[in-house]
Amino acid sequence: MCIKSKLDNIDPEKIREYAARGLTQAQIAKALNISRTTYYRLKRQWPQEFLDALEQGQAQGEAKVANALFEAAINGNVTAAIFYLKSRCGWSEKSQVEVSHNEPVKIIIKNDL
Repeated sequence: MCIKSKLDNIDPEKIREYAARGLTQAQIAKALNISRTTYYRLKRQWPQEFLDALEQGQAQGEAKVANALFEAAINGNVTAAIFYLKSRCGWSEKSQVEVSHNEPVKIIIKNDL
């Protein structure tokens, strides 16, 4: 089967659907019943419609998970709230200690040889 006929058998809506479910590109290839090598070779020749479907699906999946995380945080899930604040709002558990010393430091090296 030539590459053109394999492209004809791929539905961009399926690509979007698989990507929205969080499948990796290797998993999408398997779901489409083609090898990873064939998938990446075909991908280089995809029309924009296919590339858009992949990007839209990935964005839809990420949005769904982000929304679920946000809702969990809002509804009192402390772990979700902490994760959200760290990953999206720049929160950190790192302590910054600032030491300032205005007096000169004297270093003495003894040579007891």
